[in-house]
Amino acid sequence: MSNAVGFVEFERRGELHLCMAFLQWSFNVVKFPEDLNRGGTMVRVMLTSTHRRWMIVLVLILVSATAQMVSADSVADHVVISEVQTYNNSDTDDWIELYNPTNNDINLSFETYRIEKTKTAADPDLVMRVGDTDDGTYPGGTIIPAHGFYLIVRDDASNTLKDKADAIGTKGSFTWTGSGHTLYLGDAAISSDSDPDIVDKVGFGSGATYSETSPAPAIPDGKSIRRRVNATIDYQYPYGPAWDSDDNSADFFIQDSPNPMNSTTSSADPMPPVPELSTLALFSVGLLILAGCAYMGRRAE
Repeated sequence: MSNAVGFVEFERRGELHLCMAFLQWSFNVVKFPEDLNRGGTMVRVMLTSTHRRWMIVLVLILVSATAQMVSADSVADHVVISEVQTYNNSDTDDWIELYNPTNNDINLSFETYRIEKTKTAADPDLVMRVGDTDDGTYPGGTIIPAHGFYLIVRDDASNTLKDKADAIGTKGSFTWTGSGHTLYLGDAAISSDSDPDIVDKVGFGSGATYSETSPAPAIPDGKSIRRRVNATIDYQYPYGPAWDSDDNSADFFIQDSPNPMNSTTSSADPMPPVPELSTLALFSVGLLILAGCAYMGRRAE
């Protein structure tokens, strides 16, 4: 048996500490059961190379299960529609905010990004081709910075909004008053809800014909719908709204006090995917692994 000895100090420092402790167990060789439960703070285990390989398998299973519960795939790796506002009593202050969770600035005009919309029609209407002077003006340019925002408003919006806007839409189709609309962000002309040129979409209101899985809530007057930073957190500075589980009802929440952001807003990094197993679940798995260590350690004597 190997003479290598490893120690794991057990302190209640949260779920991530426990996960790291499990990984450390898998590579350490410990004498057992002499130091088990000594003061409740130290664990010493001695395992053969075969037992260590089995421990690695156990840890990989744990990591795999955790990854399936909170997948990094739910953090967008492309530009998303991050916030939308509409007024049911007026169509003047409609606006749409985009967020870029990638590490690179993106020229929306060069990449031919556009906004389209529909209510029931299979072929959506064009709202704006970013950078096209037939569709609007671009006081903030056409670049959305890395981990940054881009704000598009109507040409008859309030001066406060227009002063903040990166792009100002001039087409009559730039309105989504009421509920049941679907907005599309694409990088080429969109001809249907299944068009491969769709980069992102959000349907809002229970009457929305098209959405990702199910629609986001209807937008009350004076409020907006905003994309979450992760599955359980609506907003947390300094993280950006990059959560994209392909379910509009789960990805968006009603923002009571909208504060649209533009390309000059400070950057906001996407929230890293963090395993969200409960402490109790991790503790239970830990007890199982600990019992396995005890059993294998005794057999190794």
